[in-house]
Amino acid sequence: MIDYKKFCFGACPRTGSTWVMQAAAIAKLGEGFKVDVHVPPTENHPGKLIVTLVRHPYDWLASYYFALQGGCVGISLIDEIAPLVREAENFEHFVLSYCESLAGRYSEIIRSYRGDSVIRTEDLRWGIIGLFKALGVKENRLAEIRDMPPINVNATKGNINYNILYLQEIVRRAERETYDHFDYGLTGDLL
Repeated sequence: MIDYKKFCFGACPRTGSTWVMQAAAIAKLGEGFKVDVHVPPTENHPGKLIVTLVRHPYDWLASYYFALQGGCVGISLIDEIAPLVREAENFEHFVLSYCESLAGRYSEIIRSYRGDSVIRTEDLRWGIIGLFKALGVKENRLAEIRDMPPINVNATKGNINYNILYLQEIVRRAERETYDHFDYGLTGDLL
């Protein structure tokens, strides 16, 4: 969680948090008191807006699998997924193991950030610009953010057998809360 002057920000890995921190720097919102952007809040922040990110659950699982490859990030809710990646023969096996043993975990991870404002990664640029505008960021800085390169969360490009519809349906059932709450359909940012 990063405690900026006007808001607090934290999000799980592979959701676009680095892009948000770069945008906050362009917006001159300050460095913020940094613990770790990926660490959920451990205390209340009275009077401050808590902002977090959510990504399409299937795409998040794929990005986690292909980018982090079973590496740990120091957050138990997330790190408990790592052994499934290391033990999986392939992405399909990973998804099936995750949905069988940790169904609902991604929804639990998102809830752990206690966001007052939760921005979908798929809407990130415009969601952050709207938030920063509401926080009083000047138009010239918002224009710089508009011109920032796209976020780099897609570690799945070029990976064979990523986009399997029956796996997407299994993940949708396992993460029903996130799909319903954030209005996600079967396909995420790749179709």
